Amino acid sequence: MDFGWSHYFAACEMAWDRDLDVLYLIRTWRVREQTPLQHCEKLRNWNLRWAWPHDGRNQTLAGAGVPLMEQYKRGGLEMMHEPARFEDGSNSVEAGVQEMLDRMRGDRWKVVRHANDDWLEEYRLYHRKEGKLVAEGDDAISASRYGLMARRWGQTAVTRGRFNRPIEYPEWKRA
Repeated sequence: MDFGWSHYFAACEMAWDRDLDVLYLIRTWRVREQTPLQHCEKLRNWNLRWAWPHDGRNQTLAGAGVPLMEQYKRGGLEMMHEPARFEDGSNSVEAGVQEMLDRMRGDRWKVVRHANDDWLEEYRLYHRKEGKLVAEGDDAISASRYGLMARRWGQTAVTRGRFNRPIEYPEWKRA
């Protein structure tokens, strides 16, 4: 997810075929001027673990000093334990965009068209000026880039169910 208020908040659902190393962008949701609680109400039923940007630990006026990622966690979303980053610890926008582009050209980035109009709109408008990326109107792209960076923490439905189940304690009988 990519946080936003006056610019878009965006969230993406992604799947990773580990065997073929193909990332699928399943669906995107983008909205302006809604609170984290309103976002949570929409996204809670997606039942995902959420990657988030490095600024998610920042305190916000709207959250009365509560970091953004914590507001989403309190809203019922399962947030990843740390911000999205590459395995080497970096979070370079340029590196993320280049990997996305390499995947697109290598047929290892697939976009489900009917559920990603917002992402496709941003992709068509994405550009460089004097060799530098223009970071405007790139909220859905940023959200998918965070998913790309955090894919190593993804889980299958089976392992997710096992990991999140309640702890079962054996019955102790006294003699």
